[in-house]
Amino acid sequence: MAVRGVAIWEVKPAGLAEFVTLAGRAKKIHVGLGAKVRAWQLTAAGVNTGRVVYVTEFADYSARASFAKKIATDAAWLKLWQEGQQSDAASLVSQTISAELPGLEGAPLTGKGGPRVRTVRGFQVEKGRAQESIALLTELKPHVERLGGRFSASQLVFAGPASGQFAIAGEFADVEAWGAFQQKSAADVAFQAFIQTRMLSAGSPLTLVGASLTTELAI
Repeated sequence: MAVRGVAIWEVKPAGLAEFVTLAGRAKKIHVGLGAKVRAWQLTAAGVNTGRVVYVTEFADYSARASFAKKIATDAAWLKLWQEGQQSDAASLVSQTISAELPGLEGAPLTGKGGPRVRTVRGFQVEKGRAQESIALLTELKPHVERLGGRFSASQLVFAGPASGQFAIAGEFADVEAWGAFQQKSAADVAFQAFIQTRMLSAGSPLTLVGASLTTELAI
């Protein structure tokens, strides 16, 4: 069960190059301390458009805790963090921790392409219906994969008012692959029937609260 730390940054347009450089240095340190690292820019996300999401991923909570202990005294990280605080290229908006839901881990995305594209949808879970929601998403996963997307789902564990929400992600090799998925899914009768009669119906245990389109940043 992957555990992720998600930091969202407000990046000034003129500061993107500097932020990417700092993020690249942070990635090198974080990978050395045991994290997998990826970064995404929100390209269609309402008021959040343009912000950057920096993600550290760990095999489980124990690995996340080990990383936290090591980074608290890592000289290279403390120096870089202080340097970043003195930069006006970006400011930290939020930090959250999420965990992948059992059975809904994403399979490796194969094929050439890039930069990767992800869609992320947030859902509020009706009280007492978490297991029903997981079962529903387990049915959704093969539909998305059949149409060419990499599907995964996680729960926001420490995320302020959003804690407990589910985040559903679809990942694609590049923007063309995402566009092909959009085209195919819109015309796929089985997929649309599932979305309309199960996911978005009045009796669904899940309520859509937000959606965003992101593009991976090379750092």
